Amino acid sequence: MINFFRKIRKKLAADNKSLKYLRYAIGEIVLVVIGILIALQLNTWNEARKSQAKELSYLKRLQEEFEANLALTEVNMAMSHKFEGLTETALKALSNDTIVAAENLAVALEWASYGSPSNIKDNVWQDLVSSGNSDLITNGLLRIAISEYHNIVKVHWDFYRNKWVDDHNSTHDLTSTLFSWRDRNSIAHSFSSFIQNATYTPPEISVDFTTIMNKLKDLPNIEAKLYTMYNLHQLDVSFDEREIAAIKDILKSLDEEIDRLN
Repeated sequence: MINFFRKIRKKLAADNKSLKYLRYAIGEIVLVVIGILIALQLNTWNEARKSQAKELSYLKRLQEEFEANLALTEVNMAMSHKFEGLTETALKALSNDTIVAAENLAVALEWASYGSPSNIKDNVWQDLVSSGNSDLITNGLLRIAISEYHNIVKVHWDFYRNKWVDDHNSTHDLTSTLFSWRDRNSIAHSFSSFIQNATYTPPEISVDFTTIMNKLKDLPNIEAKLYTMYNLHQLDVSFDEREIAAIKDILKSLDEEIDRLN
């Protein structure tokens, strides 16, 4: 058997066929390697295309979410400005700086203690974070901007829950004693048009300015509480301004990224 293989080797060597087979084998190996590399490249390209399509889908959903948040926060800031103005009216009346119609003072006192951060939407971002897909947003600066925005919102809400709610409630507990339930019901009905800048119809109430002021001055620490509310409304406006600025920057970046991927 050994002699048989020796004869074949000698014959191949004599015919120079071993070199031909070696070249053929190397060629086959090269073709296989090229085929594998092409397959890997196609797979990589296909996965990148899928990832890009997924990123584009998330970017568009984030764009819708932030457009909604911009509208919500702008409305909330406008409300906060109104609450701030109402509280200022009550403070000026209390310090004898101004005399206003009893109906307007009633609205100011009833609503001075209202307000809260806006209930922004964050479903898309939470989906990205909880699923571990936040890296799908390939623009690192955009990811950081969105994360920082949500941190601002969290600080706003944490402050509201830990501090603001108590001030709101304690102030409202006092001012709500100034009017009968019928008067308060009338104030509530008129306030919606006041907030929406519609034709404002003052509420019909059963007490006059002097009566309201006499009751108001008897409330314990009411001036300090109203002044605290005034400062809180200003702080609320400040938070809203920061959030609106952040949203506008994010929307600009989202527009640029969507244009790049389309």
